Amino acid sequence: MISNEAEARAYVAGLTDAEGLARIEAFAALVLEENQRQNLIAKPTEAHIWQRHIADSAQLIENVSRETFGANAGGAWLDLGSGPGFPGLVIAALHPNMPVVLVESRSR
Repeated sequence: MISNEAEARAYVAGLTDAEGLARIEAFAALVLEENQRQNLIAKPTEAHIWQRHIADSAQLIENVSRETFGANAGGAWLDLGSGPGFPGLVIAALHPNMPVVLVESRSR
């Protein structure tokens, strides 16, 4: 179980390369910036974004067959009710060659 931000960041870093980690860091920064204007994540979880949102989303990939990933794998990820992009955008950052479709009924 991931118990703090450092563990969460290390867990995610172990799932991707430097470019993937940079994509996720940029996404986290955007979520925190936009959260000042509209409620994307609960204010108390801002300080724990890696543990509560990013690593939590990244853990889902462990339940997907490795054959799903890659440009020629033919698999795709569908995130229904993605809200601010969790888990879909985290999955897309980890696996940029896998198609990821996010569906949200509310405009954010």
